Amino acid sequence: MIKTKSNETKPNESANALARQALDKIKEIDRNAQVEKDRQAQILNEAKAAIQKRIGELEAQESEIDEALAAITGRQPASAKAPRRKRTDLSEARARVVRWMQNHKGTRYSAAQLLQEFPELAENDVKISLFLKLPLEAGELEKQGNRANMTYAAV
Repeated sequence: MIKTKSNETKPNESANALARQALDKIKEIDRNAQVEKDRQAQILNEAKAAIQKRIGELEAQESEIDEALAAITGRQPASAKAPRRKRTDLSEARARVVRWMQNHKGTRYSAAQLLQEFPELAENDVKISLFLKLPLEAGELEKQGNRANMTYAAV
């Protein structure tokens, strides 16, 4: 039998069509998985917000009970704790500090200099070594020196 071009191209075309169908199916599965992940993330964020709200309510009730006990007994109850500080999300400040340091590449800054440059960090009693831990681990910044003379710079 003599082979013709039409006989040779049909297997390739069908293989391409199968591959295209497989890739389309994979993309559809990926889209569905991303939609499900987004839905789950939204549910978890809503649950977290509800829990944080409830924690605030419970802490307020606890402080009211402690005040009532103090009024009855005349002294602060043993369970009374110092009021909790409000948690501050410093991720935006961290990103701003890293951007600022990257714009000043080659310059090394001590923790005191960074606190002076970014007063909101000093207001929140931020420990610079902990504050910069994530960018250091990600390789965006580097540190040099010993504990007393630590300096930070953009890579």
